Amino acid sequence: MDEASGEPVRDRGFKARKREDHALALVDQLKESLADLAEVRRILRELGRYYDPVLGGAVMEVGHQRAIVEALEAGRQAEALTLIQQRYELYLKDQALNTFAHMTDDGKTACGCWIYTGVTVEGPDGKLINKANSRKPAGEKDYLGHGWGFSWPANRRIIYNRASADLAGKPWSEKKKLIWWDPEAPGQTPDKKGKWVGLDVPDFNAFLAPDAKGGDKPFIMRADLVGAFFGPLNDGPFPEHYEPIESSTRNLLSKQQNNPVAKIWSVPDHKNDLAPLASKDYPYVITTYRLTEHHLSGVMSRYLPMLAEMFESHFAEISLELAKELGVGNGDKVTVSTPRGKIVAKAMVTHRLKPFQIDGKTVHQIGVPWHWGWKGVDSLPGSKGDITNDLSATMADPTVYIQETKAFMCNVKKGEV
Repeated sequence: MDEASGEPVRDRGFKARKREDHALALVDQLKESLADLAEVRRILRELGRYYDPVLGGAVMEVGHQRAIVEALEAGRQAEALTLIQQRYELYLKDQALNTFAHMTDDGKTACGCWIYTGVTVEGPDGKLINKANSRKPAGEKDYLGHGWGFSWPANRRIIYNRASADLAGKPWSEKKKLIWWDPEAPGQTPDKKGKWVGLDVPDFNAFLAPDAKGGDKPFIMRADLVGAFFGPLNDGPFPEHYEPIESSTRNLLSKQQNNPVAKIWSVPDHKNDLAPLASKDYPYVITTYRLTEHHLSGVMSRYLPMLAEMFESHFAEISLELAKELGVGNGDKVTVSTPRGKIVAKAMVTHRLKPFQIDGKTVHQIGVPWHWGWKGVDSLPGSKGDITNDLSATMADPTVYIQETKAFMCNVKKGEV
């Protein structure tokens, strides 16, 4: 007689065998029901009553479902369901995908932003789980902290982590290992073995063997699949210092003043005229920047009173030294001009900006945020202001066409001129 349950020991053993027989039968049903995920869920729920460490039960080898059965035996229902979905890509209508790899081009799946696929997934009980809210601290077994938040895409923490292993798929360093090739792990199909496993989500084809074509090339986002010290730049590949197209000084590091292949657009009505080198008419360096409370040109933030009221008005940030030279006090109106246009803003005199000493000359710099425009909150007049981009030139780097608005030349005068 078992003291805990009051049952005869032989009866309990008989029941255990019956449980195992039932579980085996359910696994057989699982094989036949893979086309119907709702039925798979039902079977998994029932299997969960049998594959429980408390109830016992032997590890059963059932071909390519070995990993699924092992997950069930350990009571990891969500993992078992995920394994089934990953292997067979089975989903119910409107069910969230576990990975962007399950998206198809036949119209059966939809995605707003592929890198976020897998952030919100469905648990075994059908409820949505937001992995971004997970707060499981990193530990010895997972020092990369996969249970803390979600790192897109696929919650991998190190990109190109195939590079942490040598050509044969073995870690370069035991201390720094990330993923490695396990030739005995279940393969992509029941008749094959081998998979990339380890401490991170492989940023690589998980079933591409190291000795297969491309299996030794980790940099999957590059056309040639290998690393490089430089990219395909139109003005590269080696670094060179160029002065901005508009500059207060000659290039002290190179005979080439500025980028010879910079993109400069031709704009009518003198809207893209440029200041000459060391122009006396435009002696000050200007840089534009963003403010924490605003977004881009402000069209999505200066209409919101709780954001617009954070700033009394459009402003130009000026150093104490320049303000003294111009006779400008904090809050005074100033006119900032370039060959292309001008704006009026209030002076914000700060200690943040300091004069430069370049080639034996003092060069002043001002800063102007670019979130203001001619519309805003009517009850907050300061939410409206002149457009900073009227000052900047239409020119850009030759590779990705990023506009040169971080350094150009201007003039600053007190008052509205």
